[in-house]
Amino acid sequence: MFKSCSWFGFEKKQSTGTGRLVPGLLVGLLVSGLFLAFSRYVIASVVLGIAVVFYAGSIVSGRFAEFLERVFAWAGRFAGIFLGWVILTPVFFVVFPLKRLSNLISGADPLGLRGKNIASYWKPVCPMARKDRFARAMFAVEVVPSKKRVLLPAIFIVICSLLLAEVALRICGFGNPVLYVSDPSACYYPAPNSQTARYGGTRVYINSFGMRAPEFSTAKKPGVFRILLIGDSVLYGGSYIDQDRIYARLLERKLNNRAGSDWKYEVLNIGVNAWGPLHKIGYIEKYGTFDADMAIVCMPIGDVFRGKHGLPSLPYMSLGNPPRLALEEVLVHLLWRYRHKQVSYPELSESEGFAAYLELAEKMSETGAEVWFEVLPQKRCGMSGDTVTSKGELAARFKQELEKNGFRVNYPRGLFAGTGDGEEIYHDGVHLGVAGHEHYAGYLCAVILSQLEPME
Repeated sequence: MFKSCSWFGFEKKQSTGTGRLVPGLLVGLLVSGLFLAFSRYVIASVVLGIAVVFYAGSIVSGRFAEFLERVFAWAGRFAGIFLGWVILTPVFFVVFPLKRLSNLISGADPLGLRGKNIASYWKPVCPMARKDRFARAMFAVEVVPSKKRVLLPAIFIVICSLLLAEVALRICGFGNPVLYVSDPSACYYPAPNSQTARYGGTRVYINSFGMRAPEFSTAKKPGVFRILLIGDSVLYGGSYIDQDRIYARLLERKLNNRAGSDWKYEVLNIGVNAWGPLHKIGYIEKYGTFDADMAIVCMPIGDVFRGKHGLPSLPYMSLGNPPRLALEEVLVHLLWRYRHKQVSYPELSESEGFAAYLELAEKMSETGAEVWFEVLPQKRCGMSGDTVTSKGELAARFKQELEKNGFRVNYPRGLFAGTGDGEEIYHDGVHLGVAGHEHYAGYLCAVILSQLEPME
């Protein structure tokens, strides 16, 4: 007598926890990578999130996996029936009748269905010998599952998932970050003479002085009017803004494209992420102002509280320890975000921050440069002109203190009012987007030219 079919291993095996919905996960990662390749970051994140949640849920809960399998099976069955009706209906009701009519008129009988004395394409019934082989194959020993067969697929799935994640992150620009060097004076700044492409292919070029700017001669040439901008990440522009679209580069082009000017303008911009006044003082002490005719401190007002900290306090990679994988870079950032909430960083008091910026202005003024401050308003104040905020009040006190010591401070409230959507102007609450860099470059160009009118 035959045993139960399940005893012989003919029954369909149930998928294990690690193997469930693996095709769905791989397809989700592939589709997410394709969206990332076309810079559709939101859709890619949604697809990747759904795929990961479904896969994780299938491992944690067998019932959840079975439910998803039933849903996908129902969806696939419905899609198959629908496509079958759409594709095959014209074939059955149009193509086949026309073909039968054509055969009837021409007398053709390709399958030998009407003629008894012609060769037929119909195969004879399966011979008994073949039936016997199938019957004997039913008597098989029980298959003992191997632990390796359970472990190896799980390892394979993990490796494939990591490889796909690495590829997707590489497409997004991770794995090749801007590297930084430690410095005893300024603490840190971008590694000189480096270049990279980041999110969506945006270019970042760093010259020999750590500036996101073209290379220039140390000695200023005759007929050149040199402007030095010094600031933080807002001036740097962020890796999401292309090199040619940060406001320092736009400002240089606007000044040089002005008709009727006998000057050639050079705009040098040293802006470094998370720099405070003490970092800027250290950089000026080391390099000076490069014989600049005009030096502008570009800052959001919150910079007055930034104390002096070094590179290890930030999620930036050093030149001597670049990430080997894109996953490593993302992991470093995630760990820093966690650590940032647990560790306190040095901060300056309001009076200490004011005094530090006053010292910076005096040091630059000693080199012969005309010095003033451009305080970029945050999103709320920049879009509406509202100053009834703690930042607005702080900016007013900063302006009063620096102007009392002879240094002009511009705080253009409502600078971007009426210029468009705030989401286009500001990348976040402080940093500018592409449209914001364009508008801010125009504003700075007008301010600089108003200062130069007496000279011309």
